[in-house]
Amino acid sequence: MSLREDVYELLCLFESANPREAFKPHLQPTNWRQREKQQLHFRTQVPDRLEPAFDIALGEGMLEQHLLKPEDQLELYRLQGMPIPPQDKPWPVFPACSDSLVVITEKGRGALAEHKRPKPEEPPLKEQVLDALTEQQRKILECLWDCKHGLTFDKIMNIPGAFRSGSSRSDQTIKDKVKAIRLKLDKKGLPDILKVSGRRLILDLPPG
Repeated sequence: MSLREDVYELLCLFESANPREAFKPHLQPTNWRQREKQQLHFRTQVPDRLEPAFDIALGEGMLEQHLLKPEDQLELYRLQGMPIPPQDKPWPVFPACSDSLVVITEKGRGALAEHKRPKPEEPPLKEQVLDALTEQQRKILECLWDCKHGLTFDKIMNIPGAFRSGSSRSDQTIKDKVKAIRLKLDKKGLPDILKVSGRRLILDLPPG
């Protein structure tokens, strides 16, 4: 699973620390009806920049919410500087809603482990390009690869094995081959590295 960087950072925080210690809970209305009635609930507070990641992780099931039992809410009342509800009255007295405890799920831990797993190194671009081409196309690219200033069409026409025996060797034939090579590279998700300048074919490699 591919993780956004902010989601990854958030899941790391939930995996490495007790959420109650890592994020101070705060009170907020849960919906407009409760807002009208001034009913509030505790919610795990995360840094503002991670709020979108918090919603994504909850929606994707990488985090989940659990309602706290009334007796487990006492510390939250203290953190907010609120009086502890009297034990002889119906629970809860204030706030009107139970707190949601947010924890990381097995799915979240699995996504973290997958994200942390070293990615296999891709083969060099030259190897990827040559593997994507036909034998005749490879002959042209192999000759072209180390030529900084490219090859003229005349030189390309004389590359051994680049053309079928008896086939036409014209400028148009080379342009057709370039078009076919570009199509192959595009299908493999590789960059268009060929540039035609007049009657010269140049290898236009990406930086690095």
